[in-house]
Amino acid sequence: MLRFDLSAYYSLLEVFDRTGRLMFPQDWTGEEAWSRDTENPNEIKEQRKELFAKITSLQNDMAPPHALMAMDLSDSEFQETSDNLGAMNTRMKEAKAELAQLPKVSDTWLKDHAGFSRRVAVEKELAQAFNAGDLQLIVGTSRIVPWKSWCQRSDFRVYYPLSMIRIPKGESALRRGPAFVSREMFAIWSNRFARPEPDNEEHRLTTEAQLTEWLRDLIAKQPVKPKTTEALRQQDLEMFPSLSVRGFNAVWKVTAPEAWRKKGRKKELE
Repeated sequence: MLRFDLSAYYSLLEVFDRTGRLMFPQDWTGEEAWSRDTENPNEIKEQRKELFAKITSLQNDMAPPHALMAMDLSDSEFQETSDNLGAMNTRMKEAKAELAQLPKVSDTWLKDHAGFSRRVAVEKELAQAFNAGDLQLIVGTSRIVPWKSWCQRSDFRVYYPLSMIRIPKGESALRRGPAFVSREMFAIWSNRFARPEPDNEEHRLTTEAQLTEWLRDLIAKQPVKPKTTEALRQQDLEMFPSLSVRGFNAVWKVTAPEAWRKKGRKKELE
C-alpha cells in the first residue's frame, strides 16, 4: 500500500524555482539556486564614472593653456601657464592611475550579482512563508519542520540546490533529509504572485491570497469557530465578489485548523 505519494509534493528545489519564476518572470534564469555571493558592482561602476568625468574635465581645462603655449608669451606668462598645465597634468596622471587600479565591471559580474540578489530575495520570501505557516516544510516523508524554533538553531541549514535540510542535533537520528512542500499548499500560497497590471509593476494579492490573510486573522482572534463552514463560505463570497466556491474550498482546506474543518454547527456570531 502506498504510504507516501511523492506526486503530491514539490521538492525544495522545485519550490525555490517556481517561486523565483513568479517573483521575477522576466529575469529568472533557473541558475539562481547555485549563484554565489559577489561584491555589488554598483559602487565600482560609480567610482569609474566619477574618474572618467574627472579626466574628461581636466582634458577640457588643459586645452586653453595648451593653445596659449603656442602664442608669443612673456617669460612670466609662459611660466605661469606651464605651471598650471603641470598641476593639471599631475592630477590627470593620478586620476588615470586610480582608474587603472579599479576592476572593470564586466557583463558576467553584473549577471552574477543580479542572480545572487534574486536568490537572496527568493530565500527570504520562502523563509517568511515557512515562519508564518503559509507553507509547511516536510523533511523525510512526514515530519513537519518546526521552522520558528529550528531556524534559531545554528546547526540548522537549508540546501535549496540539493532539496535537503540539515536537522539540528538531538532532533532526529538522521542529520540530513530530503525536504518537500505540498503542491496543494504551494498552489494556494503562490496565488499572491498575481501578474501585475500593464500600467502597474507592483504585484497585487489575488482574491485567494486576500482570503487566506483574512482567515488567518479571524482564526487568531477567534479560537472557537464562530460560524458554520457554510455560513463562513457565504460570508466570504459576499466579501470577495471575485471569489469562487472552489477557490474558497481550496483556501479553507489548507488554512482552517482541523477543529474548524470538522462538521457540526457552531455558535453563531452575535
